[in-house]
Amino acid sequence: MQAQPNGPSVIHSHKYKTRSQLARKRVMVLGTGETGLDIAYEAVKAEATEVILCSRSGYIDPPEDSPPQTDFVVDLAPFPTSFTKIGHAVFPMSSRKDAMRMAKRVIKPELIIFATGYTQNFDFLDKDSGYATPAEVDMRNVTKTGDESVAFIGFVRPGVGAIPPLAEMQMFFWISVVKGQVKIPLAPPHYHLLVKDTARIKYGVDHSAYMSTLAKDIGAAPGLWELWKEYGSHVLMCYCFGASFTSFYRLVGPFRSSAAPEVIKTEIWETIRVHTEYPIIAVDRLLEMSTSYRKIAPITLSFSQPVTALSFDPVSDILWAGSSLGDVTGYYGTRGTRGVSFKVGGNLAVKKIVSGENHSRPFPDPLVKIYDLRTMRSLPPIAFSSGPAFIHLLPKRASTIVIVSNQGLVNIVDILNPAAASEFYQLDLASYVTSSSVSATAAYMAFGDADGAIHLLSQAEDVTGVPFNGFDGQPVDWADTPADLSEIDWTDSTPLNTIGLPHYDTQLLSAWTPLLEPSTVLYPPPSKISAQLLNTMKMKDNVAYAALPRELKGRRNLVSVESQRHNGRFRSGKATKIEPSTLIYEYGEGEVPRMYRQVEIEYSKFGVEDFDFGHALLSPRSNFGEISHHYQLPKGALLTLRVGLRRSYVGRCERHELSVEQLLQDASNSIELVDYGRDSIEVDYAHRIQIFHRFLIEHLSSEGNAFLNNPLLLKISSDPSNPRPLSATPITQLFGIDSTNIITCASCGGVREKDNMTHLVDLAYPRKGHSNESHQTTDFTSILRHSFFRQITHKATCQQCSVPASFTSRRSIPSQDLPPILAINACIYNEENLNLWLDVKGQTFLPTRLQLHGQVGGVDDPIGVEYIIRVLSKDKQSHLVAIVRVPEAEKRTDLASPWFIFNDFVVQNISEVEALSFPDKWKVPAIIYYERSDLPEVLDYSELPNSINETILCHDTSISLNRDPRLIKHEVLQPNELPRPGTFVAIDAEFVSMQQEETEFRSDGTKKVLRPARLSLARVSVLRGDGPKQGIPFIDDHIHTSEVIVDYLTEFSGIKFGDLDPHLSRHTLTPLKLVYKKLRLLVDRGCVFIGHGLSKDFRIINIYVPPEQVIDTVDLYFLKSRQRRLSLRFLSWFVLHEHIQMDAHDSIEDARSALKLYKAYNEFEEAGTFDQKLDELYAKGRLYVSQVCYYVVILTQLGVL
Repeated sequence: MQAQPNGPSVIHSHKYKTRSQLARKRVMVLGTGETGLDIAYEAVKAEATEVILCSRSGYIDPPEDSPPQTDFVVDLAPFPTSFTKIGHAVFPMSSRKDAMRMAKRVIKPELIIFATGYTQNFDFLDKDSGYATPAEVDMRNVTKTGDESVAFIGFVRPGVGAIPPLAEMQMFFWISVVKGQVKIPLAPPHYHLLVKDTARIKYGVDHSAYMSTLAKDIGAAPGLWELWKEYGSHVLMCYCFGASFTSFYRLVGPFRSSAAPEVIKTEIWETIRVHTEYPIIAVDRLLEMSTSYRKIAPITLSFSQPVTALSFDPVSDILWAGSSLGDVTGYYGTRGTRGVSFKVGGNLAVKKIVSGENHSRPFPDPLVKIYDLRTMRSLPPIAFSSGPAFIHLLPKRASTIVIVSNQGLVNIVDILNPAAASEFYQLDLASYVTSSSVSATAAYMAFGDADGAIHLLSQAEDVTGVPFNGFDGQPVDWADTPADLSEIDWTDSTPLNTIGLPHYDTQLLSAWTPLLEPSTVLYPPPSKISAQLLNTMKMKDNVAYAALPRELKGRRNLVSVESQRHNGRFRSGKATKIEPSTLIYEYGEGEVPRMYRQVEIEYSKFGVEDFDFGHALLSPRSNFGEISHHYQLPKGALLTLRVGLRRSYVGRCERHELSVEQLLQDASNSIELVDYGRDSIEVDYAHRIQIFHRFLIEHLSSEGNAFLNNPLLLKISSDPSNPRPLSATPITQLFGIDSTNIITCASCGGVREKDNMTHLVDLAYPRKGHSNESHQTTDFTSILRHSFFRQITHKATCQQCSVPASFTSRRSIPSQDLPPILAINACIYNEENLNLWLDVKGQTFLPTRLQLHGQVGGVDDPIGVEYIIRVLSKDKQSHLVAIVRVPEAEKRTDLASPWFIFNDFVVQNISEVEALSFPDKWKVPAIIYYERSDLPEVLDYSELPNSINETILCHDTSISLNRDPRLIKHEVLQPNELPRPGTFVAIDAEFVSMQQEETEFRSDGTKKVLRPARLSLARVSVLRGDGPKQGIPFIDDHIHTSEVIVDYLTEFSGIKFGDLDPHLSRHTLTPLKLVYKKLRLLVDRGCVFIGHGLSKDFRIINIYVPPEQVIDTVDLYFLKSRQRRLSLRFLSWFVLHEHIQMDAHDSIEDARSALKLYKAYNEFEEAGTFDQKLDELYAKGRLYVSQVCYYVVILTQLGVL
């Protein structure tokens, strides 16, 4: 860094001596230990223009941004990786908050201070003479056994605490060792801090444990009984609640001092009292309080108006009082020192002071009625003949209230035990009580009267030491003394401008910002209750109720807060009005078009299946069937529609079998693909999706590596004399940028090469305002090329010339080695970069095609490669959308263009201009994919696996450590039994709950589902549907899950605690991924699934099965004229004459029953009696329901229920 002419000065922290070294400089401190923090503080006090505090790995608890007495801000940042030629710091890109903040700033320090630590070496101690080093001392880190003549004092580092007290105790220990007063051998140490073997500092200790260990070694550790007996409870309490001060170990032992008790009672006691949130002195006295109250001296106000409002301040020792004339005055402490006073509301009385507590209201009723909200029932009323004027809950006593009358009678009563003895107090009043308040600790109660006096009751014996709120809190802000007015010799000719207007340094309250005004809207009072209702009103305790007359139904007294939606959002609803179609491209300046706006799945009482996706789409043709072409994505690649893709879905991508149609159909059928979490508007989705993008590609590249067996996608010469080269992972072959970094030393000119493999390109935008840099074009191709081949400068020690020097690094890659698919992160983190993407005069920034030339040795490759845009993901402040170009759609004449926008579950065909356009700042790019135009000539997918290994159906796999052979109910398939297209299989699945349903009850009594319950597959059973082993299961797997199970749903699933735990389960337990492979294989081989309620099962399992491969008995035995569907248990009882699900559900039993129902259905159809049987089914079911309802009515009338 010193070699650069514009580079900063560099020193180590041990060379820092005076603040003049830091004055008026931009200072960067590397290291956040004690020294780093101290130097940063020194820089602030030295009036440095800028202070950057750098940390290697971030903070658990960030230090204060600014020291006291200043308004200076210390910036936090990661360690810089390098500096540019003009001295700008280059910080690493990461998800750390300080790294994201530094990426948007330009940091050019003038002075860099390395506060990175020291080594404990002493050259003046000759090692050959036998002197020990600090690392070799073995007696409490002080001295070495056998050579106690040398001690190292102060060379341990406490985890929390100061070194000087440790040094003093080390000195005591060393003196005792020299005198022979320490018993050898010493007890094993237990005070060292745990560190890694690679840690630089291994001499860390726990402050308290180390101090007490040294004290025990020298006989200076006092006992509690000894302390109390000799010094009393005051010193004992300090010893128990204080830190490990050295004074505690001078009460007894060889270094005993008579001054120690006095130091403990004064200095240490004050330290404990000041630095605890609830001071021990206050807590001590609160503990000594009695449960009863006593009168203390009242506070007399300076005015003789009624005290209409009282409130104890929650954060300071202030009692606020309001008068009938609109004055609010603060009184400090029990002495009633008058503080700030101001007028509010003109001459109107102050009725309420909100200061973090609830206030009472007058209650004229002589009975105090109590209602328990926990049990929703009324409790016995409490008689108070004097008439309650104010009622308060008493803190610290959950069921105790304070009742106050106007005549000054105070009654404290336990509402759960009214018969117990109550406390009564009578205030000395000359008038009547006008207000009351209880402090947060219940130590004080205040009562204001009509004569302007505040009467106080207290539990404390000594009120001078117990503040109103229980602790000292914030210091009192006393008003500044106003300056004396200057004398003016006033005459008839004195001009009026002699009297100057006051000058204010701060903003006046008259300039009140509208942002602080209340946002609540005041509505007119509701209409009066009709006389018809009042006449039929009945009273139950203190609650009035009445039946709603028929003529008033539909006219409830509700305020309409939004217009009613006419179109049905749910299939169970009815559409009453068709909304006229509008052009989705028409929008005003700065307005987000409708197709880009956030859409959200809503839930009714029937679950997510009831949501009408067709209604939510923007046009009749905007659905997942819009793109119905079978074409494969690059094998192993993932088209990310949402950030929250489930882990199981990524597993499908790892098997290289995901097609776009499968993706869309799965998204249509399996809503569980997406996460239901709702993030705040502050979430930066653009940054998040780009981080996820990098993680996903790198993860797929590493996880999909089958070395020596990786399929070769890149086409090569078919010459048999050339051996087949080893290939990288499929992801690396598609996205990998295999380049060579040419690194050149600026000092000696030495050149070395280093191989580099990346999968993404982060766009690096040109910076403005640097006159010494050459002008750079700002079109997309130039920015991409600059990001690809930009020159990077860093500093290091040259291996050839062995001196610190600057190095330049540049990527070198020929055009033919450019990746088939170019993945780009937009990296837009400021408004300046976003402005480059905005449309200018109808011209878009992003081209559909671009020509990219490689570079070899800093010289452009004359042969270029053409790229065509394929996938583009964009980000808005609140959500993500994706814009995709579908190659197969280019031949479609019924589409406007091959471009489609994916906005959650809404898919819309758009024009190419709309896809590439960035009209305003609401549309921000995040990820761009380009594909080489010669891709069919470069890639060969023939070696990729196209199917799953079918032998997994022939293997019995279990990860359970305690599987019980008696519970194995399945027989795996033999090779000759492998299913063929059209093979019947019966299936049933059981689920457990991973998340409870979240609902919201509205004011009109309706319920809205905010987040549905999330279920997870727990057991799946698949049975043979035909053949000699018909009805025998070949899959009966319990599924292991690592997530927390909220509810096992044992009554409906049969799953119990431990069934899904590998250490406890006695069943066949398999991983979720293996079960998915088995089911996916059955689907791919054309099996026909028979079951009951399969649509919901397949949705939760998260697998798409073509409708022609599903036979659902819930649909077979169903009349469209009847909305009710029949349960499997009822169908088995009526059709099969079998009783199932008597104790709990069993998936094998349910699947076998569904198979039998299907066979019975075929028999009824062949006999021509199915329609008659179906009518009998519904008639029997209606009779059964009617009988149940009849029994319920009769039992209710008899009072049985």
